[in-house]
Amino acid sequence: MTAQGDPRRASRKPRRGRTSPRRRPAPPPPSEPGIGAAPPADDPGTPPELESVVVEPGMEKELEILKEQNLRLQAEFDNYRKRQAREFHKLCSQGKRDLIFELLAILDDIDLARRHAGDGAPADETLAGLLQIAAKFEALLTQQGLEAIPLDAMDPFDPTEQEAVFAEDAEGVTHDVVLEVIRKGYFLDQDLLRAALVRVGRAGKPSTGDGE
Repeated sequence: MTAQGDPRRASRKPRRGRTSPRRRPAPPPPSEPGIGAAPPADDPGTPPELESVVVEPGMEKELEILKEQNLRLQAEFDNYRKRQAREFHKLCSQGKRDLIFELLAILDDIDLARRHAGDGAPADETLAGLLQIAAKFEALLTQQGLEAIPLDAMDPFDPTEQEAVFAEDAEGVTHDVVLEVIRKGYFLDQDLLRAALVRVGRAGKPSTGDGE
């Protein structure tokens, strides 16, 4: 059988030309971290120091537990702060009630003195009663921690405990002194409660002795 009579060859279509086999495009080279590399789509904006952190299985549950514990601690601290504020207010109120209760005894004495004065009691008796009330009142304040600033005339002037209302030159002194106590000053539990109002004598020029 000749080549022309071969039915298999006769049924084949003639090739248009030989072509090279197709090649798949080579994958792009991996880019180095930080050089044109885009962050993963599922983790945008990850800090560089956390890129190497491996999230272990179950860590999400632990984080949720820590968050719940943090919220619970914050709520407990807020309740503790409110409870402490209520206790402090209660203590202050109780202290004020106790002081006022003790002052009522002095108020009773004042009312009694008023009635005696209205009934025509002698003035000297009324004055003596008022002085007793004043002594009782001072004793009560002393029990509460009140103390008058010890201050006499010619004592050195101390601006930390005294307030100068008037000032005048004084001869024969080398430093400012107190000439007169206009209003007493007080300590409360050894802390300055009110400064004393005083008249101050400023250190004047020394006398020359020539009568000028």
